[in-house]
Amino acid sequence: MILCDDFLQEIDNMVAIHVPHGLESSDLAQIMDRAIRMEIPIISADPADVQILWTWAEKHPIKIFANVANCDIDKLSGQINSCFKNGAHGASVYVSVCDLGLFCDDMVHLRADLFFNRDLIVALDICEINDSDWDDVFVNLKKIKTDALMIRTNCDDFVGRIFGMLSHFNFDGMLYFNVANDIERAEQVWRLAQKIRPEIITRLRFFI
Repeated sequence: MILCDDFLQEIDNMVAIHVPHGLESSDLAQIMDRAIRMEIPIISADPADVQILWTWAEKHPIKIFANVANCDIDKLSGQINSCFKNGAHGASVYVSVCDLGLFCDDMVHLRADLFFNRDLIVALDICEINDSDWDDVFVNLKKIKTDALMIRTNCDDFVGRIFGMLSHFNFDGMLYFNVANDIERAEQVWRLAQKIRPEIITRLRFFI
């Protein structure tokens, strides 16, 4: 086992920031200041916070992703477009796995125009996905040329589900994990990836 400090050094260039919901402007300023000082490359935040964060990040090489939930495709595309106008570099769309196929069927017609020079991230809750689901999940993600897959990690059998995902892995984009402050989970992912899919290590990012 490597020590925690050693592990943090290993993933130093893989860390990103997830901004919690409902923070005051002063808290957002502190987060952005930290991101700039630590040279964090990516921040994800609520749509309402994007413009404020972009004001401070404008002159720095930091990407801001807006976190949005899947809904009626017309409403969703309007919300995403508004985020882009406010400075977002991409959108992370949370989709229930049972709705993923329909979401991708709708998004495939909008992808090129709506996300021109922007990143499309699909966020899934790994608790909803069984080993047998992953082949279909990756087929759907490829259908809309997804730039990154964001995994929500709040489940008890997390390690087993990550093992299942990596065993079926068939995706060319980035792989993001929202681990909150659970560094142990980040380490578990990192170790499993090293063992099962070492070729994707450089594509991992951990949102804390």
